[in-house]
Amino acid sequence: MEEKRDKILQQIGENALKKSVVRLMSKKPNEKSGNSSSSSIGSGFFIKPSLVITNLHCVVGESPVHAELVSRYAEFPIEGVVASDIENDLVILKVTGKGIPLPIADSDTVQVGDVVIAIGYPGGDKGVVTQVNIQDIRESDNRYQTKEALKHGNSGGPLLNSKGDVIGVAVSVASNYLHFLGETTISVGHAIPAHTLQSLLERAENVEPLEEWKKRPHIQGYAEVLQGQIKMGQGKYFDAKKCYDAALELNPNMHEVYVNRALINIFLGEAEDAIKDCDNAIKLNPIFIEAYVNRAVAYLYLEKYKKAIADCDIAIEHNPNSVQAYLCRAHAKSHIGRPESALYDYDNALKINPESLEIYLSRASLRYEKKDYAGALEDYDRIIDTDSKMSSFFNVHSSRGNAKYQLGDYEGALEDYELVVESHPNDDGAYASRGQAKYQLGKFIADNGDKSGSRKFYKEAIEDFNKVIQSNLKDHVSYKTRAHAKYNLGRINDDLRDKASSRAFYREALEDYDAAVITSPKCVESYHYRGLTKRYLKDYEGSIIDFDKVTELNPKYFSAYLQRGLAKRNLGESKANNGDLDGARILYKEAIEDYTNGLKLNPTHSTTYHNRGYAKYHLGKSLFEKGNVADASSYYQGGIDDYTEAIKLNPKYPSAIEKRAYVNYQLGQMKFEQGETESARELFHATISDCDVYIRLEPEKLSSSVYHRRGSANTAIGDYELAINDFNEAIRIKPTHARSYYDRGLAKQALNLSDEAEADIAKAKELDPNIDNN
Repeated sequence: MEEKRDKILQQIGENALKKSVVRLMSKKPNEKSGNSSSSSIGSGFFIKPSLVITNLHCVVGESPVHAELVSRYAEFPIEGVVASDIENDLVILKVTGKGIPLPIADSDTVQVGDVVIAIGYPGGDKGVVTQVNIQDIRESDNRYQTKEALKHGNSGGPLLNSKGDVIGVAVSVASNYLHFLGETTISVGHAIPAHTLQSLLERAENVEPLEEWKKRPHIQGYAEVLQGQIKMGQGKYFDAKKCYDAALELNPNMHEVYVNRALINIFLGEAEDAIKDCDNAIKLNPIFIEAYVNRAVAYLYLEKYKKAIADCDIAIEHNPNSVQAYLCRAHAKSHIGRPESALYDYDNALKINPESLEIYLSRASLRYEKKDYAGALEDYDRIIDTDSKMSSFFNVHSSRGNAKYQLGDYEGALEDYELVVESHPNDDGAYASRGQAKYQLGKFIADNGDKSGSRKFYKEAIEDFNKVIQSNLKDHVSYKTRAHAKYNLGRINDDLRDKASSRAFYREALEDYDAAVITSPKCVESYHYRGLTKRYLKDYEGSIIDFDKVTELNPKYFSAYLQRGLAKRNLGESKANNGDLDGARILYKEAIEDYTNGLKLNPTHSTTYHNRGYAKYHLGKSLFEKGNVADASSYYQGGIDDYTEAIKLNPKYPSAIEKRAYVNYQLGQMKFEQGETESARELFHATISDCDVYIRLEPEKLSSSVYHRRGSANTAIGDYELAINDFNEAIRIKPTHARSYYDRGLAKQALNLSDEAEADIAKAKELDPNIDNN
C-alpha cells in the first residue's frame, strides 16, 4: 500500500516539475571576465498562468531576473511584485509568459501524519521530489511542521497532496528560526498553508517593479532580517544583532525578529536582554512558542530552572510536538534533580523526532549521569552506527568507552579508546582513558588467575600514563594509576619469587605515589597504597605514618586499620627478632587496637579476626618469654577465640584453621606445664581436629608442619602409633625435617622400639646437631 502511494506521489511530483514548479534565477557579474553568470536562489510555482509564488526571503536579497521551467528550458522574465506578506514570508511575482498553475487544496483537510511531497531545487540545477510527513499544525503561526528538514533550495516550492493539489509553500530552515540548546540544533521543516497563499492571491494588485518594491521600509526591514539570519548562520553574532536592530527600527512589530535577536543575546551571554526580547515577542503574539522556548533557554543560562520549565510547559501546551521545548525542559529538570522526569521528556522528543541523533546524545549523557550505563550505551551505539561524522565531532567513541568501562567491559572500552587515540593522537585524555582501561583489564585478568597474562596490560598502561605525565606533570590520576600498575607488577613478581624485579617495581611505584600525594595532598587512596608499598618494602615505620594519614583524612576507612595493624605487627616481629621485646609488645598491642577499631566498622570481616588472633598470639608469646605465663595464656586464648570467629564467618578459611591448631597446641603445652592436664588434653584434641579439617580442605597444599603438629598433639595425648604415622607423612613431604625424625624417635621409644628410635634420633642429629637444644 505504501509502495503504491509513494509511486503515485513521485509521479505527481515529476509532473509538477515539468509543468509548474520553477527555479528562480539571478545574474551576478563576473569581475574577471566582465560577463555575468546565473545562479539559483530558490524555487516557486505558478499559481496563475502568469503569476509565480515564492518565499519573500528569496527575492529581497538578490533580485531574480527570471523564473525557469528547467524541463522545457523555458525562461519567464520577472516583471515585478503584485502581492507580498512579510509575516508569512510570501510574495507573488508577475512574469512574462504563461505557465500551468497548480490547483490549491483546502488547507483544513490537512491532518497530522499526512504524507505529502515537497518539490523544488535544493541542488540548484536539478528538481527534486521529496516525501515528507506532516508532524504538526502549529497554533502560533498556523504553519505546517514537517518531520523532515527542508533544504535551502526548497524555499518557495510547493507541498502537494496525493491529488496533486497545493497544501502549502515550503520554507527552508534558513528562513525560520534556529533553536539551539548548547551545541545541539534540531532541524525541522516548515510550510505556509495553502489558505494563506489563496488569501494573498485575492489581495493581488497592480505590478510594482521589484526594485521599487524593495525600497518599502517594511521590505527593507525584512531584508535586514535575512542578512541577520545569514550572519547568524556564519557565527557572526555581533553583525547579526546589528541587522536585527535595524530591522526592528524599520518594523517594530516583527515578533519573530525579537526571538532571533534573543537567540543572539544568549550566544553573546546577554541572557537578561534575551528575556526582554522574548517578552516583546510574546506581547505581539501570545502563543508564539519559539518565544517561550528561547526565553526558557535564557532562563537555563541564568540557572532559573523552574522558570525555564514553566515556559516549556506553555510551549508544549500550545504545541505538543515541540521537540525544542521537551529538550529544554529536560535540561532544566536534570539540573534540579528530576532525572526520571527529564528522561520522560527526552523520550517524548524522540517519539516526535526519532531520527534526531542530538536527542540521543543528550539522553545518553543523562543516562550516564544517573548511572544507567547500559541505557547510555544503547544511545551511543545508535549515534555511532548512524553518523560517523557526528560521532567524531562529539567524540562519542570516548563516551561509549566510558559507559563500557563503568559496566566492567574493559575490552570493549579499550576498543573505543583505541579509536579515539587513532583519531586524536595528541589528546592526552585519550591516552589516560586507554591507560585506565588497560590497567583495569590487567587487574581483571590477574583476579581471574592469569597473573602472567595481566603483566602485558599493566606495562602498556604504564606507557600510556608516561605519555600523559610527560605533557602534564600535575596529572594526579595518571600518577596514581601508573603507581597502581607498578605496584601490581611488584606483587605478581613477588608471587613468582622474582624478588629483585619485585622490589624494583615497588620502588618505582613509591615514586609515583609520592608524586600523587604532592599533586593531591588529600587523596586517601594514594596514602593508602603508598603505605602498602612501603610495607612490602619492609619500611614498616613509613607504612604506619601513611596509614595514620589515611585515618586522619577518613576515620571510617576500614582497610587502613587492617593494613596499619599488619604493619605494626610486622614491625613488632622485627623488633622481637632484634631483641627489643618491650618495643615489640607495644606494637602488638597497637596492632590489636587497630584490628578492634576495624571490626567496629566492619564486624563481619573474617580476615581482621584472623589477623587480630595472630597479633594476640605474638603478644602472648612475647609475654611468655618474659615469664608472664598468666597474661600469655590469656592472649593465647584470645587468639584462639578470634580464629574461631573467623572460621564461623568463613568455615573454609584454611589459614585460620591451621593457625588455631598451632595456638591450641602451644596453649596446651603451657597448660600441661602448669599441671592443668585436663585442659591441656582438650587443647591437644582441638589441635588434632583442626589439623584434620585443614588436611581435608587443602589436600594439594599440605606442608610437613601440619602433619608434624598433629603428630605432636597425638604424642601429647599418648596416641603414639597415630603420631608415628603423622611424622612419617611429614618426613615424606620434607625428608630434611630434623624435628620430625627426632619426635618420631621419641614416639618409638614410648612404644619400646629402641633400635628404630635410636636410628631416627641419630638421623635428626645428623640433620641438626643442636636438635637436643631446640
